[in-house]
Amino acid sequence: MRVGEQLQRLEAAGLRFAPGVESELVQREVPALLEDPPFTRLLEMLGDGRSREPFEPLCDQLWMCHTSRIHDPGAYVAVLLRLERMTGGVLGLSGMTDHLDRRARRAWVEFTCRGHAITGT
Repeated sequence: MRVGEQLQRLEAAGLRFAPGVESELVQREVPALLEDPPFTRLLEMLGDGRSREPFEPLCDQLWMCHTSRIHDPGAYVAVLLRLERMTGGVLGLSGMTDHLDRRARRAWVEFTCRGHAITGT
């Protein structure tokens, strides 16, 4: 199934894409790999985001969370910000801070969700 048709079907299902998404996808990947099998590689790429600046999502409703990217302080805040974006801000997250010490194998995150303080380790 051609890339454009897959995107149309996903839009009909309620997904919304960033402008220029089809051209970005076919520039990054051989179209045949996006078309057979349909949807598999396409959805993965849509959830991964843009490959160049600005590194914005191609679709706010999809996300490929690569745990390998969680390696520095601020990484868990980035996860929370992405979740907030995916939900259109309904989570009401604020006051986000985190700490990540890979050597000590310790991490924590603090934030406020709808007025409630949350701390996690």
